[in-house]
Amino acid sequence: MSIKKLEEDVHKSRKENKELKKEIKELKIHNNFLLDRLEQWAERNFQERQKWMNMTIDEVLALSQSKSDYAKEKKLAREMEEVHESQFKVDSKGIA
Repeated sequence: MSIKKLEEDVHKSRKENKELKKEIKELKIHNNFLLDRLEQWAERNFQERQKWMNMTIDEVLALSQSKSDYAKEKKLAREMEEVHESQFKVDSKGIA
């Protein structure tokens, strides 16, 4: 091989090496960013679990009553009770 060919190969290798170093640097930065996001998520998740685990029964009841589903269920239960009461009145009038 000639010296010219070797110099071209060295130049080509250095250029490729420089590009690879740049890519590795970008990947390290991206990896650190993702790790930071994961740590923040884990911390928030831990805090939320602790909040739920340390919640008193009064807080749980207050939370469940504030949900819209609870209001719907309560309304449905009231309507069902009214239907049962009216059926009971009809049944008791039919017996007497």
